[in-house]
Amino acid sequence: RFCSKACQSAAWAEHKAFCRVKADVVPRDAAAQDSAVQTAELAIQAMVLERLGFRRDGRVSGKRLLSDRELWNVVTRGRSGLAPFLFGRNSFHHCMLPVLHALTQEAKWPLMMSCRRQGHLTELPTLELCAALVTRILCTAQRVKAQGHKHLCFLGIGSGDALVEAAVALHLGAVLGVPVNLHDTPPLRMAWGSDFEIRVVATESSSDQDLLQNRTSEAP
Repeated sequence: RFCSKACQSAAWAEHKAFCRVKADVVPRDAAAQDSAVQTAELAIQAMVLERLGFRRDGRVSGKRLLSDRELWNVVTRGRSGLAPFLFGRNSFHHCMLPVLHALTQEAKWPLMMSCRRQGHLTELPTLELCAALVTRILCTAQRVKAQGHKHLCFLGIGSGDALVEAAVALHLGAVLGVPVNLHDTPPLRMAWGSDFEIRVVATESSSDQDLLQNRTSEAP
């Protein structure tokens, strides 16, 4: 039981998923607050999709062509810079899927993902995945900012070559309209407005044995 309506209002955000009482006992101020948060988060989602090029008719504007030969060469030859290479050409349906079909026909998929010596890939971050993660980061940042905090840290743990983290950082920078240099000293810092900062950090084990076991010791 809650000790008071004030207590219920304060706890409602976390309690509502487990609440079994009738809806009419839900604090009105808490319900209104939830509605306002949802509206704000929908606005953030719309902003992310628009700035990353998603259009209502299913098109993705600003995308660049990706060839199966280009992707194969970048991945198999161990070249660094895979995240910037994919940026702008990683829409799943428009860019990645045709390439995967071509690689499959040549028996190069999924072989391509495990041919790097001590540095195999486990994923190719698509535009859709990055848009979802950027939306969640900004929604969380908005809540943190509303609580009076000045920064949010997006932390990747056991990141390997940090491909996903790098891709997310590039897409987040595109949404916020700030340049991102992946070679800057960590953490990467991106301003959101004049009084809030989003930081991106990728970490990996300091154990050489772990890196060898995870096949990331020589990942670019």
